[in-house]
Amino acid sequence: MKHKIIILIAIAAAVCAAAAFAVRTIGAPTAPPGTTMSRAGNFSIPAVRYGNAYSSPQPFMEGIYAADRRAAAKGTGTIHAVIAPHHLVAAEDDAVAVKALAGQEVANVILLSPDHYNKCPTALCTVNGDYETFFGHVRAAPVVVKDLVASPLVTNAPGLFDNEHGIYAVAPFLAHYLPGVPVTPLAVRIDYWRANKEAMLALLQAEMKAGTVLVMSSDFSHYLPYGEAEKMDALTKEVIVAGDLDKMETLKNPSQSDCPACLWLLGSLAKNNNFYHPDFLMHTNSAALLKDLTVKETTSHFAVIWREEK
Repeated sequence: MKHKIIILIAIAAAVCAAAAFAVRTIGAPTAPPGTTMSRAGNFSIPAVRYGNAYSSPQPFMEGIYAADRRAAAKGTGTIHAVIAPHHLVAAEDDAVAVKALAGQEVANVILLSPDHYNKCPTALCTVNGDYETFFGHVRAAPVVVKDLVASPLVTNAPGLFDNEHGIYAVAPFLAHYLPGVPVTPLAVRIDYWRANKEAMLALLQAEMKAGTVLVMSSDFSHYLPYGEAEKMDALTKEVIVAGDLDKMETLKNPSQSDCPACLWLLGSLAKNNNFYHPDFLMHTNSAALLKDLTVKETTSHFAVIWREEK
């Protein structure tokens, strides 16, 4: 009888531990269909394979070809962060930004994107993803994923990344210019972040180890005529150049940035780690790229690198 009681107590403890393992505690909604909520603990997180999301390599090849014909970015300091668009009409911007990393040792990439479809049940979501691209596979770093999901701020959410173009659009350029380098996706729930911003910053800071680069996948002004978009982009650039984190946090979404949270996190990391030296490599607008400035709605893009000055 004593042995049976001990066994029942052990089973009850295991059930409680399993329940605690799945809990997220920031007042978030239930995980959406196709999303698993799990914490790392001593468990491994299975890799999730994602097929190639694109039918043709043409936009990627055009961007890479154009970038490779341009002069290399000037400067000698280590690049710790990059901003690259996920709007493929701006494939050259993408390629130019990522190509700047090819000349240095990169051990890990954290690919930060807005959660475009508000699927993340917590402030941040990640996945131990394996992305197929035209240029090879892009795989997450399991140890980074495990570290991230150990936080109650982060959910392991394979379903979210099925159609998150903030990741899909940038992964091929990373595969081309940084073959074999682990790339861990991290999506920001844009309506949860302010209450958790300092904790999110601390979490990212812990992952910014030697050789780690933060790649921010983001487009800037949206849904504006060309002239208005240019004015908004000029204001946004002023905020970035000035390093005004308070104004960065309150940039208008979507008329200035599709992820002010991403930009605030990057800017804060840069200030805290002595690499707040943004270098704007490109600025484009979809209307100009498509040669029609009369369209009513446009999207704009910046390619920016952030390096530590020597």
